[in-house]
Amino acid sequence: MTVTLKCCKDGDKYDCKVEAKWIGRSIAVHRPLKDGKLGLTEKIKCYWAITHLETGFSCGLLNRSVYEVIKLAKAWDKAFSEIHLPEDVKDWVLAPEWKLQCNGISPICDPYTLSGIIQRYAN
Repeated sequence: MTVTLKCCKDGDKYDCKVEAKWIGRSIAVHRPLKDGKLGLTEKIKCYWAITHLETGFSCGLLNRSVYEVIKLAKAWDKAFSEIHLPEDVKDWVLAPEWKLQCNGISPICDPYTLSGIIQRYAN
């Protein structure tokens, strides 16, 4: 499946199409891009990107299995729907927990479930 992402090179914004492994309502999982094209990372087996569809910003680059990355993206797809501008990330209350889960420090968990709320406040 193909997804259209917002890309930027030298200040110029444009749309680029990329093969995605998973597409949600707010984010997509795909191989990392460089200048709107697949970079050298396409040959690295466990290297994936999660990108916010509305703004085009990178939510994270992960060196994990595609199954783990998709599980993380599915758990967080609803949470990323709160973001509409790149500036929204600065004050996003869920950012610290996203970073912990993205880096594999905390277990993957939907931040809106009871266990997700407990996990957020336990950290």
